[in-house]
Amino acid sequence: MTKTLIQFRAEKGLYLKDVAETIDISEEELSKIETLNGIPDYIAEKLIVAYNLPEDYFAGEKAEQPIKPIKNLKSYFFTTSLTWFVVFTLILSIPISIFSILTPTLMGTLGFTISNIVRELIDLFTDVFTVVATIVYCNMFAKHIMKKTGLSGDIYKYRYLYEVIPSGAIAALSIIQSLITTWGYKESIADESKYYMIPITTGIGLVISVISMALVALIMASLLNTAIMDDATRKAKRHKTMAIIVTISSVLAYALTIYANTLEEYPTYDAIIRRIFVYGIYIAVAWLVYFVKDNNKNKQSFAFEILPIISIVDTLIFSLIIL
Repeated sequence: MTKTLIQFRAEKGLYLKDVAETIDISEEELSKIETLNGIPDYIAEKLIVAYNLPEDYFAGEKAEQPIKPIKNLKSYFFTTSLTWFVVFTLILSIPISIFSILTPTLMGTLGFTISNIVRELIDLFTDVFTVVATIVYCNMFAKHIMKKTGLSGDIYKYRYLYEVIPSGAIAALSIIQSLITTWGYKESIADESKYYMIPITTGIGLVISVISMALVALIMASLLNTAIMDDATRKAKRHKTMAIIVTISSVLAYALTIYANTLEEYPTYDAIIRRIFVYGIYIAVAWLVYFVKDNNKNKQSFAFEILPIISIVDTLIFSLIIL
């Protein structure tokens, strides 16, 4: 073997703890191996499998292009997060836009009963598309960050949180937007002299959407900055701050959602239960991120994978129940 373990970690931007946990050996043992000129075959094999490396990676047969260091990671995380989220939003809008154009035609050519069934199927397809697109987006985003920066470890482990945590933190803004829009349209419909409210509420909604996107990028950048921290104490404090932000915004969003429902009609029990479920998941994930211990793999799996996936597919579950 021609490449040392220190060279490998430097190239991949990994901490000693990251590698030790991945191949399931102690940091002390791994630290001793780093003093060797090469890497034992059994360690090299584990690393190749764990990090999906070429088979000849440690043999020095394939030279890799060195990763150009990024001077300001915080700025890079923010701009990259914002760019990816804008693209992701545009992709999610594709089926919604198509069906919004086709729906009136379908409703006009089909009977009332069949039209309702088709509408439910369209909504279900949109939900499934959203779930698949979200999971693919989170994984691709994490891999892109790792490839461009050479960083690894927690960045990829947090991939399911790239949507869940920002979604909880900006939930209040989206509800405020719907409240303003609903109020504006009700005012304009009730009184034709107030049609001017339509462009005003639309403009306000656009501004709030832009702010929401910026907040998503900011929170994702904060999450990525937290992921690369080596200081456990600072990392825990940052996680706690993020958990508090998600908790406050989720509780506020829940209250505003229920209030928004009362503008048209009293909220139904299933709407109340669903909102408790959705925002409860956001809060649970946020706090498990803070309380999870690095040496507890079961908690890690629960916090970073199972709960976020449940929160992503909640719309699919409720759509199937309604259908």
